[in-house]
Amino acid sequence: MRKSRHNRQYIATLAIETLAPLTRKSGELCPGNGIQPSYRCLTVRGLQVILIENVLLLPTQESLKTVLDIWPVGARKVFSVSWDPLEISCFHVGDWIDILIEMALDQGRGKAG
Repeated sequence: MRKSRHNRQYIATLAIETLAPLTRKSGELCPGNGIQPSYRCLTVRGLQVILIENVLLLPTQESLKTVLDIWPVGARKVFSVSWDPLEISCFHVGDWIDILIEMALDQGRGKAG
């Protein structure tokens, strides 16, 4: 198995800092129902971004979380992260990472630390 050269924690932080505010601001609000919580959805640069805020992921959880999911349009989910604390539950390497980095650089983020 080939090890990814990508720092998952860095990519997750970049996604949170870049896509969460953009999706909050420009994403379409999709109302929840008894099964699914409300969320915001945004399609940008060929990526579909879903942002779910203040959700209890498991009945045993002690606090609410925010979740960010990414799909390339027409493809399967490539990334999912929740935070407070940070937990990456899905990470598939692909072109979406380059798109995210370009978006972050456009916003003045993504500089190596």
